[in-house]
Amino acid sequence: MANTAGGHIVYGMREDQSSAAELVGLEIADPGMEQRRLEELLQRNIQPPIIGVRVQPIILSSNRFAIVIRIPQSWSGPHRTDFQGSRRFYARNSSAAYEPDVQELRQMFMTASTTSQKVREMHEKRVADVRRGNAPVFFNASAALLLHIFPRSSIYGDSQIDAKLAHSISVDFPPARAGEMSRRYNYDGVTLFGLGARRDDPVPWYLQIFRSGLLEFGWSDLVEADDPRSYFSTGLTESTIIGSLPNFFALLSRLSVNPPYVVSASLSGMRHSYPWLPSGRVPSGYYRCDRDEISLPPILFETATLEGDWQIIYKPALDVMWNAFGLSESPFFTQDQWRERG
Repeated sequence: MANTAGGHIVYGMREDQSSAAELVGLEIADPGMEQRRLEELLQRNIQPPIIGVRVQPIILSSNRFAIVIRIPQSWSGPHRTDFQGSRRFYARNSSAAYEPDVQELRQMFMTASTTSQKVREMHEKRVADVRRGNAPVFFNASAALLLHIFPRSSIYGDSQIDAKLAHSISVDFPPARAGEMSRRYNYDGVTLFGLGARRDDPVPWYLQIFRSGLLEFGWSDLVEADDPRSYFSTGLTESTIIGSLPNFFALLSRLSVNPPYVVSASLSGMRHSYPWLPSGRVPSGYYRCDRDEISLPPILFETATLEGDWQIIYKPALDVMWNAFGLSESPFFTQDQWRERG
């Protein structure tokens, strides 16, 4: 499924002539344990692992359980099974799974490579453009976060957003800590932006809504100078990303720009700075960052609705930011739960 259009697998369904006939459910003593077993099985026996798979036990009126596995269309395939010495690629059509022929398999590899390459190239080009002064507003990119949300439509040009609707509703979906803001149309679509202390000051942040559905979020002034040291706002950066993504995804959903989304981010102005928590404290075990700019790994989100402890999905990218300062991982997570720290 991941190698084609994605889909659902339902355990607990009775079949009749290879078609679903009745949801009868399964007798499961510990659905949580069964969920973890299936998650580990998928993680171990599919290469590369499928990002965004969800396993969900559902209790039925009979007190039995159905288990639903949601498999997204993958952007990192093709994937193969690696189980009990058998290593095979599969695809699926409307009726059954099958092994793709050489030509179809070659196309899978080319499509995956092209998608990943396009995301990387588009992100790097926009980061370079903004750092050269080509942001949609007057923006200081010398110490900044630049984050992109790539829907599939923005990569392949499948659709165009309604710019009037984007202009109308954009103020309802601002980033975290937005403060006073304004909006305007521009050549690329619509820009929502924060207001500086004075009219001629650079804006503290902006959100560019491109006509293709691509979102670009810029947030500046992340370095605080305190002679002889400078501090990079790692804590505020993390909480701003986590606090903003639900609104950005909801905005795309209102614009009928469907998931999956790939989130890609870069940070600049970090060289020789120290990490800094929102309280002004520096976490223990830190080092100064040894480079000016880092790119966080792109992360795939399958759904526009971020529920529960969804922040764990973005943790691998946040860990890389803290790795740049010598820490093993983000200090905001405790037992896979994100909690904002002072």
